[in-house]
Amino acid sequence: MSLLESLKIEETINTPSIYFDTENNVFKISGKSMPEDAHEFYHPILEWVDKFVESPIANAKFEVTLEYFNTASSKHILSIIKKIGKSSKGISIDWHYMEDDEDMLDVGEHLAEILGEGIVNIILDED
Repeated sequence: MSLLESLKIEETINTPSIYFDTENNVFKISGKSMPEDAHEFYHPILEWVDKFVESPIANAKFEVTLEYFNTASSKHILSIIKKIGKSSKGISIDWHYMEDDEDMLDVGEHLAEILGEGIVNIILDED
């Protein structure tokens, strides 16, 4: 059981769903990310990740299924993934992409290269 509170942010047309449920050990980011102010949107998420990294939950698996993210979001998303991936305790990140989305595949491969393949798993989603 974690002392860190869960973080849940509903998906909108311009922002992804953030579902970090510490009680049930479910951690998901999904949807599109093109907020008007990326810093404002991602600030509380990065704060949560900083607290998570201080005392990570062993063997946590993060699922990232993004259809699209803009340039302003990319810095924050990569920062989140890198921080999570560099914490210890057997944490893994499943980076999902659609077959025709080479950009998301490229980002996943880049993250796997930086953090290691045992940490970042690149997963092809079939519709």
